[in-house]
Amino acid sequence: MTPRSELLLDLEPGTLQSQESHDQIVIDTTSWRILASETISIDGFPEFHIAPGDVTSYTLWR
Repeated sequence: MTPRSELLLDLEPGTLQSQESHDQIVIDTTSWRILASETISIDGFPEFHIAPGDVTSYTLWR
């Protein structure tokens, strides 16, 4: 498998989702394609057993 270079964009809270989470987007720097995106909880949601910093959504593109 050939190694690849990736760029991680760490977006401010509320950019794509709510103020309670922030998003990260992974981009392949050779093709400039989006490889993955994830939403991360900032304060957590105790009623749903989600701790601060937990990933609440993840999408992977091929």
